[in-house]
Amino acid sequence: MIPDRAGGAVLARGEYEYRCNDDVAPLSEIWQVAQMSNGYEISSTRTVPSQSLVIRARAQVVSGSIARCWLRWCVQGGEECLATATYRGDRKRKAGGLYRFRRAGFPVRSVPVKEQHYFPLLRVFSGQLLGALAAEGGRGEVLVPWIQDPARSDRLFTPDFSLRTLEHLGVERGGDGGGRVDCYRYGGGQYENSAEYRLRDGLLLDYRWQQGEKIWHVLLKNVCGQWPGEKLWPHARPKPALTSAVHEGVGEEVVR
Repeated sequence: MIPDRAGGAVLARGEYEYRCNDDVAPLSEIWQVAQMSNGYEISSTRTVPSQSLVIRARAQVVSGSIARCWLRWCVQGGEECLATATYRGDRKRKAGGLYRFRRAGFPVRSVPVKEQHYFPLLRVFSGQLLGALAAEGGRGEVLVPWIQDPARSDRLFTPDFSLRTLEHLGVERGGDGGGRVDCYRYGGGQYENSAEYRLRDGLLLDYRWQQGEKIWHVLLKNVCGQWPGEKLWPHARPKPALTSAVHEGVGEEVVR
């Protein structure tokens, strides 16, 4: 069960809009980040009315990494919970972390998470994952809770490990909000055709990927407050060897 937030000042909030073949998809994903005494807390909720489901995530971020994270998969409009999961990081002692998951009607199971990265599904966490992969040369194994088929309730939140790759495509400057926008190609796992990401200060602005004949586009909107940037976690900026092109032109778009 996700514990109640223990207080703290909300610094920023926003949401992501999903589009499929240029049509707005009937789902919502909201998020907020709060400053706590020992770091930050991020909470996010994805609601999919067509499938009567809600995914909730809450994570404690300490020293640029996810220290604890709670996930819930619930039936919309009620408290019925079909799956839960928790993640505990332990990178300071280099003993690795622990991922625990439970589906309704099944006992709790645990798997160790050593050198693998953890991605708790919702888009506001993209910057942390891409930043971690960039710091390791653009390649690493990632644990993602399994949600590919909502009808398979017996598999929800089971650990799905896969090799992921990250390539820095270039930089945009100027545009809405100003500042540096880093552009990436991210592949592996379910991304057979790779996905293209744009981030500013570790916050996902938008990304695109193709799923069969469907082209998905996720866009950040309705942001208020001040995103903590590198105080929250390191920006997703790779080592120089990864960079394929960096342009300084104001307003110039590198990736399309």
